[in-house]
Amino acid sequence: MSYGRRPDKEKEAARGVHQAMFRALIGESMIVSPVVGQDPVTVVQQMIEGVDLDEHEAWAEEAEARLDSLEGTQAGDRLYFLCVPLRNSGIHALTAPLTVAAGNVKASLALPHHGVSQGEVDYRMAQAARIESLIPRTFSPRRVTVAQQVWLEYHLQFRGLDSTGFSREDLESVAPVRHIGDPVIDEGGKSDEGPRLSKLNPFAHRYAKVGDEDSFAEGLASYQSMFALTGLPQGGLQFPGSEILGNIDSYIPGADFVLRLRGRSSDAAKRANKLGMHRINEQLDQRATEVGTGHHDLDASLDALTEYDQVLSNDRNEVEEQPVILFAVCSDSAEDVVERATLAVKTLRDEDMTVVHPAGYQEDLWWAFTPGAPLTAKVNEFAQITTSRDLSGLVPITVAKLGDTTGALIAENQTSALLSHVLLDLPNTSGKRDMSGCIGVTGELGSGKSTTMKILMKALVDRDGCKIIATDRSETSEWVKFISTLTRPTIVDMTEPAYSLDPLRILDAGKGSELLSNFLVLLLDLDPTSEEGVLLGEVIAHEYVTEHHITGLGALLEHLTALAKEGNAEAKTLAGKMRVYATKDLGRVLFDDSLPPLPWRESQSIVIRTNRLEMPENTELEHNHLYKIMRIQKRFGRAAYTLITTLARVMCFDNPDEFAAYFEDESHMATSNELQIVDLKTFIRDGRKHGAALILGSHDPEHDFGDETMRSLIPIRIVHKQTDKELAKRSLRWIGLDAEDEDLVDELRTDISPQVGDEVPPERRGEAFMRDASGTIGRVRFLTPASTASREAITTTPGQHPEVSAHD
Repeated sequence: MSYGRRPDKEKEAARGVHQAMFRALIGESMIVSPVVGQDPVTVVQQMIEGVDLDEHEAWAEEAEARLDSLEGTQAGDRLYFLCVPLRNSGIHALTAPLTVAAGNVKASLALPHHGVSQGEVDYRMAQAARIESLIPRTFSPRRVTVAQQVWLEYHLQFRGLDSTGFSREDLESVAPVRHIGDPVIDEGGKSDEGPRLSKLNPFAHRYAKVGDEDSFAEGLASYQSMFALTGLPQGGLQFPGSEILGNIDSYIPGADFVLRLRGRSSDAAKRANKLGMHRINEQLDQRATEVGTGHHDLDASLDALTEYDQVLSNDRNEVEEQPVILFAVCSDSAEDVVERATLAVKTLRDEDMTVVHPAGYQEDLWWAFTPGAPLTAKVNEFAQITTSRDLSGLVPITVAKLGDTTGALIAENQTSALLSHVLLDLPNTSGKRDMSGCIGVTGELGSGKSTTMKILMKALVDRDGCKIIATDRSETSEWVKFISTLTRPTIVDMTEPAYSLDPLRILDAGKGSELLSNFLVLLLDLDPTSEEGVLLGEVIAHEYVTEHHITGLGALLEHLTALAKEGNAEAKTLAGKMRVYATKDLGRVLFDDSLPPLPWRESQSIVIRTNRLEMPENTELEHNHLYKIMRIQKRFGRAAYTLITTLARVMCFDNPDEFAAYFEDESHMATSNELQIVDLKTFIRDGRKHGAALILGSHDPEHDFGDETMRSLIPIRIVHKQTDKELAKRSLRWIGLDAEDEDLVDELRTDISPQVGDEVPPERRGEAFMRDASGTIGRVRFLTPASTASREAITTTPGQHPEVSAHD
């Protein structure tokens, strides 16, 4: 189950699910967790799955470049197998041993073996189904196939020797399966060449050399070192923070572990405790007349049993667990595995845990990882006695996965010490998950916020073929430069336009008339119910503009001018107000009918430069006397920004079968305008139905991402570095982490993309906290595109961008 950086209350729920499963699995069971390798080829295959590379040449180039950049890296994934023996009950308790004995006799006499009867198969399958029903659905359990059982056997036998021979993809495949010979286990590697005297010291060879006859004949073997966790720190572990198994890769990256369990009911445990307390009391009575301190250990044992009995009595559903917890590290050389094991044992002991690394019993420990193999007496000595409540605090069955199983590679997952990657398939978030695909990105200036948004933009355009619309408020034209590297870019400059944004010209007459009405009411500061407002509503009605062949704002102004000459006073007023803007350079983008209309349906990447538009201050809108003297540049800017957001919504909602996204980098400019907030909320609430997403970026999520409802409806959240303490707390609170956790606050302020000297080291750039569509929170590092053109466009330092003129 997903765990990551979840809040404490959600971690407690995860612990509760583990406890429920441990209580249900009375008797013997085992959980074995191997680590499976994922090579770069597999990662790139996930990037291109379902993509026609002939039609998406830019993504083919990105995939090829990414394969080169990942060369030499080895990602990993952790799997969990639950294995439960099927006990013989009822009449089977008598017949099963007889059946086995008869089979052994037939085998010894070389008589034909007739297999297992259908009745036996049905009985065992019914047993398995009952056990399966006990596993909480939260874990999403899947039945293991025959091929997957073979995969596990292969992994246990050859781990460290063949890390990619059976990959995650092999695990998911039902065929083919490869033949695996009987394991050959050489305790201490005695068959290796070397000084004979060194082999006499078993403590220098605490490992097993494992393979089969074929691998040994070729001089190949897996060297494995196993050790047991037999005690926790004095006083126990406080939850959260006790997730030793769930967070094992922070201690021993890449180690396999097995949890061999033996559970019994509280009644059975209390009966055993009473017998134990009776024996201790007898010993205390025998020592009562002795002088000395030898009886103190008996007192301590009695106190422990009494306390343990009280725990079982307080919760009648509690059970006793006797876990054996084992770890395995592996390599293809004896020297390396000794070094790894020594470091792993030291790491655990430094955390005040008791670890046993036995010499001479490595084969016994190896077999303990194998489903169906009984524990030997030596391994049973490592069993601890605890309750399901305490055992569940280890939270062993978790994943730190973020994002989707396929999609664009956007980041490295740093939640776990295992190297893994974050893939994002945003169009399918709306389609398959039936969720909003909206994303919020926050962080201080220079934290990587804009870079992250560009990474998301490239993935949508080049991989998914989506339409994107963005605004560029930067003086350096950073978004213009980047979008110019994408597929079919179209660039509109609001003050030096090459295209018209007139709604009547770029939309159909009905929709265009509606948008134009709202725009002009705001621009001309009209009361819709006034005489001028009523006339405006009449002349831009769908039927009217069609009848009078009014095809644009320029034509509308000419029509109103003609009405004014005929003596229409309201038309004269309207024409006069419109002419104030139409005769200015800033009005050309809307009033100049000689400009070609924006070809938004033919364009895939659209960016609108708004860096020279002015916006009013809040005080100018709140105070009437300031509003009356407000410059027309600000009046126009306010109306134009509102129109751009509305146009973006209409364009993105146009075709539900074509996913589209609107990028608003400096969202505080949009959310400071109540009229724009209406469209932004529509994006977040209804975008899923129309195959559209809103991607917002800003510095303060609580102030810049709308009201609490709007912020809460953004499912995917990304938080980059925030040096300011208050902004760090707001960002943590918004993403779903504890804003009062000083360690988390300090991590976001100082350990996310930390500055060393005058700059952030290249290998630390792009770090962030991320919450994916499922609600899982983790730590990531965003990866700039691997292809040269896009990477250079993203990483060019602001201020070094050349001026880019409007072009298609």
